[in-house]
Amino acid sequence: MREKLENTTVILYKNNVKADSTLLKKEKYKVALDSGNVYKVVFKKDSYVTKYIILNTKDAPERAKKNSKLKIDIGLFHAKEELDVDFLKTEPIGYARYDFISEKMTWDKAYLKLMKGKIIRATLDYAKSKKY
Repeated sequence: MREKLENTTVILYKNNVKADSTLLKKEKYKVALDSGNVYKVVFKKDSYVTKYIILNTKDAPERAKKNSKLKIDIGLFHAKEELDVDFLKTEPIGYARYDFISEKMTWDKAYLKLMKGKIIRATLDYAKSKKY
């Protein structure tokens, strides 16, 4: 489960238009964001469940800190037919937006917790189905 993102394809969409696609050779992915956009970053790997995040800079002022860093730990897990995580096709694993108080991009922690709970529930349901 805690494998690095090596050999993972990362697809970047800017305002619903594909802007870039990269095959990671190492575990990190970095991208510079412009204000006034919505980014979707998709993480795909053969035989693993695809996940994506949304980075919303629509409300970020042009003068927003250019050096602020937004980090997330994305873990991909093997796709299994009985593991019901179809919600990950339509719901991002994480959502970040510009916060005017801290003057930087921040993760919606309540949303991250909600998505983590959904994955845990799906994993527990899968494990219970395998006991019988």
